[in-house]
Amino acid sequence: MLPAMAQEVVKWSADFDVENQRVIITADIKEGWHLYSQHVDPMAGPIPTQFVFAKNEAVSLEGEVEELEPIRKYDPNFEADVLYFEQHTQFVQQVQLQENTVLTCTVTFMVCDDEKCLPPVDETLRINLIQQEQDEN
Repeated sequence: MLPAMAQEVVKWSADFDVENQRVIITADIKEGWHLYSQHVDPMAGPIPTQFVFAKNEAVSLEGEVEELEPIRKYDPNFEADVLYFEQHTQFVQQVQLQENTVLTCTVTFMVCDDEKCLPPVDETLRINLIQQEQDEN
């Protein structure tokens, strides 16, 4: 029951920015909850958000998944500084596209509020990648 609740706390969506050749993954986080950064120290307690893209011959991933600036705050529950997001955030993966395809990404994430944490869950996203139209001048 708890993993299903975590899926209700964060609403994930993904889009492809054709012009800039990048996947934009958006997390809308329910009021009062925290979604943890990819860069939170796993020894501090919370599970870092992770993105795993399925192998796809039509796509080359360029660099690491980038994220917006997280909130850094001491959390007495973990007795450590943690990095997290509230309400809304985005993650960006630069790609090189060989042909139109569907890219699958699994997001592993954990959320906490001021009183409790929910177990980490996986959310699978399917992103339609479409090549930019070439001008024929």
